[in-house]
Amino acid sequence: MPLTLRHLRQVSRRAAYLCLFCSLPLMPTLLQGCANAPSAQASIEASATEQKIDALIKVSRARLLLAKDVAQVKWNTQAEITDTAREEQVIAAFVTQATKAGVDATLAKNYISNQITASKMVQSDLHQQWKKQGQGKFTPVVDLAKDVRPQLDALVPQMIAALLPLQNELKQAGFAEQILRRIKLLPIEPQITVNLMVALVDLSN
Repeated sequence: MPLTLRHLRQVSRRAAYLCLFCSLPLMPTLLQGCANAPSAQASIEASATEQKIDALIKVSRARLLLAKDVAQVKWNTQAEITDTAREEQVIAAFVTQATKAGVDATLAKNYISNQITASKMVQSDLHQQWKKQGQGKFTPVVDLAKDVRPQLDALVPQMIAALLPLQNELKQAGFAEQILRRIKLLPIEPQITVNLMVALVDLSN
C-alpha cells in the first residue's frame, strides 16, 4: 500500500498522542496549601466527571475491539479497509440517532468519524502484521453482516448515552488531558491504546 499524506498525518498524530500519554503525571506535582486545595464539592464533581469519561472510554473501547473481527473478514476476502459508502451510511445513521437524543450534530459526527478512523487504523496495523507473518485465511471467521454489524449497531445507543452528558465538558480547554489521564488509569489493551486516543482526544476543544 503506498504511503499517502493521510497516512503520514495519522502516524504523526498517533506519535504525538503516545508521547503526551507517556509524559502525563497521574497526580498534581505540587499542592499549594489548604487555601488552594479543592473543596469537597469540587472533588465530588471531579469524581462524577471521571465516571462520565470512563463510560465514554469503555464503550469506545468495546467498539474498537471489534476491529479485529472486521480485519479478519477483510483479510480473507482481500477487501479494502476503507469502505466509503458504508462509512457514510454509518455516520449519517449515528448523527440522526444522536441528534434526536440531544447530542450536538457536529460533536456526533466528529465522534463517530473518529471511531471509524481509529478502527481502520487497528485494521491496517493488523493487516501489516499478518502480511509480514505470511498469514493465510482465517478459519473460522465471523460473518461481517450477521455477526459483527449487529454488535456495532447495539453499541450505538450506549455511545450516544455516554456522549450526551459530556457535551459541555468537551468544550472546556484542557479536557483532552483528563481523557488521556483516564485512559492511562483504566485497563486498556496496549494494542488499541493509541487508537483509543485518536477516537476520543480530538473531541475536546
